Amino acid sequence: MSKPPLPDAAVAMLRKSNPAVITTLRRDGQPVSTATWYLWDDGRVLVNMDEGRKRLAYMRADPRVSLDVLDEETTKIRQAVGEETWEAGRPRDTREIFERVALSPQLIEFLTIPAYRYLD
Repeated sequence: MSKPPLPDAAVAMLRKSNPAVITTLRRDGQPVSTATWYLWDDGRVLVNMDEGRKRLAYMRADPRVSLDVLDEETTKIRQAVGEETWEAGRPRDTREIFERVALSPQLIEFLTIPAYRYLD
């Protein structure tokens, strides 16, 4: 586990807009991983914790949490496909869909449905 102060490289990475996975623990100890977005706020990580979310209840019961930031994988993919292909993949639209699905208070069973309105 990283403890403050974080290295400059880690802070620079956390300042970027990166997807992440937050893992909480259910009451029975089973880990639950959920895609999420975070904001880096002057040394604090802020994550959407809407009152209706299960992860908030899990964190109240057991405050042990893991946040895995996916910066390196995103960078590797972007470099592998090239800038033109990356932009053609519409990353801003993809992020909007991902945020809507990840932050929705209701489970969206068919993850492709929110993307239908983006089809050309």
